[in-house]
Amino acid sequence: MRVSGFRKCCQEVRILIDRQPVNVLFSLLLWVFILGCAAGYIKDYTPKSPEEEAIKTALIAFETGWNMQEEKAILALLDEDFVVWVWNGSTRRLVFTKGTFGFRLWITFVRWRYLSLGMPEIWIKGTEATAHVAMSVDGRGTRSTFRLVNRGGTWLILEWEF
Repeated sequence: MRVSGFRKCCQEVRILIDRQPVNVLFSLLLWVFILGCAAGYIKDYTPKSPEEEAIKTALIAFETGWNMQEEKAILALLDEDFVVWVWNGSTRRLVFTKGTFGFRLWITFVRWRYLSLGMPEIWIKGTEATAHVAMSVDGRGTRSTFRLVNRGGTWLILEWEF
């Protein structure tokens, strides 16, 4: 009797699990790590237009300013109407405005030291843009949304939601 390739593969996996559960667990973790790395970083993103290039530059500047803990650099990237929203279950809560965010930025740096932005999905409509970005804060992954506005040829962050 001939065994199909899929069945043979399943039989081999079962044998591995029975004999070497630690090796199987290690292999699965390795694959998760490799797939996570394959997602990429914002620096690897290839923009489709000059507007996307400018948005990418603004987000990279935000990430760099955050990781270097440069308050003035971050505040310069924020629109005057900037707000931070946080989702808690099914409700969205306003956490900071630009004034309170700037005032509490140093405390926030102490709590969230390292920020890494992944590949963005960017939509532009006139002078407004939305960027959905995979984000890692101190190694904890989440998804965030940046809403940007073009003021006098400069893309500024209007909202940050996560």
